[in-house]
Amino acid sequence: MAEMQRTNAFLRCFGFHDIMGFIGARVYLKLGREDDAHEVARLAVLPEQKNTKLQTYIYSASIIGQIEARRGNLDESHAQFTVALEKSKLLTEMPMFELLAARDWKKHLLVPNGRDCSAAEATIDAACAKMGKTREQLIGILV
Repeated sequence: MAEMQRTNAFLRCFGFHDIMGFIGARVYLKLGREDDAHEVARLAVLPEQKNTKLQTYIYSASIIGQIEARRGNLDESHAQFTVALEKSKLLTEMPMFELLAARDWKKHLLVPNGRDCSAAEATIDAACAKMGKTREQLIGILV
């Protein structure tokens, strides 16, 4: 997967999503193969992958953050969600990425560990406002 992503110019340059961070890692995660999901997400953002898509960094960091939270590595999980949130803020024309990163941060790290969710809630509210949507309109995504 890594070689195909790295060597195929069409996949690297023209596709909106990449096959590693978005498709590969997410599929492994859905299948319950956390070690594989973690490895694919980690590989997706290595410099030799020549990745140019911020989405890849967002998806990969979020997936690693979810896995690290489940493993009890809360500091590493927080660091990964911080990366996802910082990268998502750079996609100013696509606030949905901010919303998704904040949702995952809240759902996988903050709530299960009894942590303060106010920063995640504020980020979600800001992303909704940027999109001109209410939380009610996006309830299917926020669950």
